[in-house]
Amino acid sequence: LKVQVRSETGDTTPGVLSPPRNAASSLVVTISLVFVSIATFVLLC
Repeated sequence: LKVQVRSETGDTTPGVLSPPRNAASSLVVTISLVFVSIATFVLLC
């Protein structure tokens, strides 16, 4: 909701700021999923 409000006020700054945050969050989620999968694999083996 906050991103939508910012985009309504100014389209340039949110467009520049939002993609890095989305990329960082996706990277964190993927790294955490890989770490959990490796941990479970090690525990099972």
